[in-house]
Amino acid sequence: MERAGAPLSEDQRLLLVGYLAPFQQELEQSKSGDAEKISSLKIDLAESSAEILEMANCLAECLEDINQAINATMRSGNGGKLWIDGKELSTHEVADRLENLMIKRDRILKALHPLREHKQCTYPDCQCPFDMGPDHQCLKGLPVIRK
Repeated sequence: MERAGAPLSEDQRLLLVGYLAPFQQELEQSKSGDAEKISSLKIDLAESSAEILEMANCLAECLEDINQAINATMRSGNGGKLWIDGKELSTHEVADRLENLMIKRDRILKALHPLREHKQCTYPDCQCPFDMGPDHQCLKGLPVIRK
């Protein structure tokens, strides 16, 4: 090479192209591999989203069933009788059943709405006003300077 900025001769250009060819092929293979990985990840994400949506729908149905069972248990505990599998439950058993149903309901609610469990602000989705003061629970954990 004669000097910086001088055009390459044909021999020099062919030599440089030959030297860079394996690197260029590796780069092209890497790009095609990345495209395949991205496509595969998109498919996996779509499948996972569908599965998660189905699980959320199932949990919502279970939550409705549990709420109905809680209501029935509470009605039976207020002077009514609760029968399960042909056996009448005592007042203590009704109270235990009610407690277990409420625990299950809380677990489902935590699974459906994990951020509500911690009572943290979900900004920007949160609709709370920012004039409540820096000590308000909705503003804790947020940066002091907000736009």
